[in-house]
Amino acid sequence: MLSITPFRGDGKYFTELANDDYYTKGGEPRGIWGGTAAEFFDLARRKVGKRQLRSLLQGFDPHVAIKDRTTAAKLVQNAGNRRRQTGYDCCFNAPKSVSVAWAAADREAHQVIETCHREAVRVAMKLLEEYGAFTRRGKRGTEIEPARLVYAMFEHATSRAEEPHLHTHVLVPNLGVRMDGTTGTLYSEVLRDEHGHKATYNPLMRQQKAIGAAYRSHLAHLLHHRLGLVIAAADDGFSFELRDIPKDACDFYSTRRRQIEDHLAELGYQSPEAAEIANKATRVPKSAISRPKLFQKWKRKLESFGLDEEFIKGICYQAHAYDQAKTIDKAIHKAADELANKQASFRVSELFEEVAKRTAEYGCGADHIKVRIDKEVFEGSLVSLTWQRNERLLSTQDNLRFEHRFIKSLQALTERLGHTVPDSTVDKVLAKRARRSEFDLTDEQLTALRYLVSGTVDGQQIGSLRISIGDAGTGKTTLLKTAREAWNLAGYRVYGASLSGVATEKLRNETGIEAYTLAKWEFERAKNHLFEFLVQEGRDAVRSIRGLPKDTRSTFPRLTNRSVLVVDETVMADSKLLYGLQRAAERAGSLVVWAGDDKQLQAISHGGAFIQAMRQVPPVRLTENFRQKDPADKEVARLQAEGNSAEALRNMAERGKVFVGNSVDDTHAMLTTMWERAGGPQNPRGHQVICVTNLQRQRLNTELQRKRWSTLGRFLAPFIVNHEGQKLYLGDRLHFRESLRFTQPPVTMTEKLTTGVQKKLAHTYGGHVKPKREEVRNGSMGTLVGFNPLTHVMQVKMDDGRLLNVPYRIKDPASKVPDVFNFKRPAKISLGYAITTHSSQAASFSHTYLVGYGGTRNREQAYVQLTRGEHSTELFTTFQYAGSELDSIAFRGRVQRFDEATLEQLHAHNRPDSFQPRGITPLEESILVKQMQRSQKKTFGLEHVLYQPTDIEQPLHLGDPGRRFGLEP
Repeated sequence: MLSITPFRGDGKYFTELANDDYYTKGGEPRGIWGGTAAEFFDLARRKVGKRQLRSLLQGFDPHVAIKDRTTAAKLVQNAGNRRRQTGYDCCFNAPKSVSVAWAAADREAHQVIETCHREAVRVAMKLLEEYGAFTRRGKRGTEIEPARLVYAMFEHATSRAEEPHLHTHVLVPNLGVRMDGTTGTLYSEVLRDEHGHKATYNPLMRQQKAIGAAYRSHLAHLLHHRLGLVIAAADDGFSFELRDIPKDACDFYSTRRRQIEDHLAELGYQSPEAAEIANKATRVPKSAISRPKLFQKWKRKLESFGLDEEFIKGICYQAHAYDQAKTIDKAIHKAADELANKQASFRVSELFEEVAKRTAEYGCGADHIKVRIDKEVFEGSLVSLTWQRNERLLSTQDNLRFEHRFIKSLQALTERLGHTVPDSTVDKVLAKRARRSEFDLTDEQLTALRYLVSGTVDGQQIGSLRISIGDAGTGKTTLLKTAREAWNLAGYRVYGASLSGVATEKLRNETGIEAYTLAKWEFERAKNHLFEFLVQEGRDAVRSIRGLPKDTRSTFPRLTNRSVLVVDETVMADSKLLYGLQRAAERAGSLVVWAGDDKQLQAISHGGAFIQAMRQVPPVRLTENFRQKDPADKEVARLQAEGNSAEALRNMAERGKVFVGNSVDDTHAMLTTMWERAGGPQNPRGHQVICVTNLQRQRLNTELQRKRWSTLGRFLAPFIVNHEGQKLYLGDRLHFRESLRFTQPPVTMTEKLTTGVQKKLAHTYGGHVKPKREEVRNGSMGTLVGFNPLTHVMQVKMDDGRLLNVPYRIKDPASKVPDVFNFKRPAKISLGYAITTHSSQAASFSHTYLVGYGGTRNREQAYVQLTRGEHSTELFTTFQYAGSELDSIAFRGRVQRFDEATLEQLHAHNRPDSFQPRGITPLEESILVKQMQRSQKKTFGLEHVLYQPTDIEQPLHLGDPGRRFGLEP
């Protein structure tokens, strides 16, 4: 495990804790200088001195006395400035099982484990220098070049709870030595996007995960080869443990971890930023106890777990040899394919991190992994695209070939003209809308309509690919419905596709387009191969011999040159799933229409197709927001779309729409109070809570359900227990988290009478009545109105108006166990008072309440959250995420908005006199703003070659995709 923390101190804590006689006087050993620049300062292999460390951290020459410091002694421009960031604390922590084995081992094995840890730290720091150490020079620091580091390594043996914890603090002064011998501050930069909004880029901090993986991988490698210890993958999925060390001993000596986890649970946080806060909040000073006393104490306790020197000797030299090169190569290929399928292109350090995780249980050396990755890049298995922020950007050959085919398919669609609907036909459709008393389309919508159906821009045809971009709430559904009527009137059949079942149903119900999920289209497309064709021909031949007509049952639609394919929410679609459908439409000569919003949630897997399509054909964009009624809410949505999250939050806070609590409990109390005050218990469908993580969703659902039942005065009632252990009562909001298909018995009186008549006719004249089949899509919502515990069926009033009898216990369809033994399990049906951001995509609610703490969020997620509410949107967060400035603005906004009684109720858990002393955190520096400004928009790997200038100091050799695929920049 590695943590990298910027600091402004002088290293006094580490130098005072250090002691040459630590075995008798207590404390920790003296530090040792390291880094390729240590020889430059004549410090290599020397012990760390207080004055030398303090001088380097302050930016001065370590050999010049304080009283003799002059301008010539400065190594950086702002040397000695009290506001200067002095350096970085890189803390390398050995896995707990290694620390336990180290504490229980005899002197010889003890020293070997220490040496392995020390060497692993050195190898990891060497990689950190290569991947993350840069400095700037030139006017305004425009020239960026590699830097050599000097750092002080302090090896510590115990945690603050006086438990065995082998770890090393590496203090890296904020300076680097350039190749020509000059020095400068380590490079970090405040980047600005196209709208001028800031984001901090620090290459050293960015390498934290990769370097941590390198340390763990190399440590496992050394323990495997030098002591023959058997390595096993850890439960966390990215580290390793020693297989033969009892887990209960490791758990016993994990007091610090439990303290941090308990503090996080108490606060309700989950993010890395929150873990760092919890770590600092639970710290206690280290005491200077001599090591002999500590080791005696540890050995006595470990003997109770069966861990002594003989046990450690017995587990050594039990590991089997393996082919390291083959193992690493296999991991490289799998990791590269996975990264390419997820994000198209990836940095070398990201690949290194994934490979190190996959090989941790085998003990592959970090230096070997680096060599094998470089070999794959040189030989062309991995394709080098460009340099991005001083690091090589990679992709795979298969991924680039796929992207090349996709772009060629887009180009083929844009080159094929046709599919034009006359203006007279459009006028007829608009006249029909007027006769139905439907509201008139705006000028913006009319322009978009004529673009989609006629395919002309400024009088020029644009081909058979057309793109409609609709900002949140701009009437995209109305546009598609009108366009469908025009296409139908012109003799075209319109089909639709979308990623999720809920979005597909919405497209079908609200626009009248015959729509299916992308997965369904892909499944049916795969069935239409030669074998399936021959089988169908054989069936028709048999029917012909028997004198029967051909099978004319309805089949899945086939695309033709008179078809229009509308793909909704295209931005969220997996590019590889989308390509198969687009390719089929291209071969059939169909018109393809992509609809979506590039500012909303991106694809979970390979994305970026929408951006590529926008480069091939000019899109039409809808910008007038009809969903949100308050002009101020529309302004917030616009600001967030541009990435100006600070101003968006300021706007909300000044209107009293932001609520900041001291803790998660206080924030939840405010949220439930506002939800109750606005009428949430009486109308939960119109008052939707949107959160970030599933843990937040589960906790808030329980609290809101309790608040609703307390408000309505109901305490005793029958209930169902769902798969998450929650109790579902009558009247509760439900959220279906898996698709369910079932036979639907008649529910309403009309259905019962109709079914009775059909059965009577079937009994009289022969035949049978097919049972009605229904489906509830994953993501659908409804209200529980009844249930039968004997038949395990609940009656649900769905939001789309259907009244369904839904089974709440089902057999697992994926199980291979015979039905006799395939016992029913609870269906995945959760409470729906709170849902996650992804579940809220393509939905709208009257009032929304947003959770603004915990988890990770980005610009696209925040934009979706802020545009779901029609009449109001309110944000609830904690002080640690909001910061002091946003807290102050929000407090003033609430005072202006509410009366005294409401304020008293809201601030019952958040009184100013209960605040702890707090520093001033500018709005732009708050955790919440930084998360909301961070964009996760996906692009193709070829994007870096086709459309962006490359500044590559070294030739790309075999990795040049332009030469490899014949593509021109």
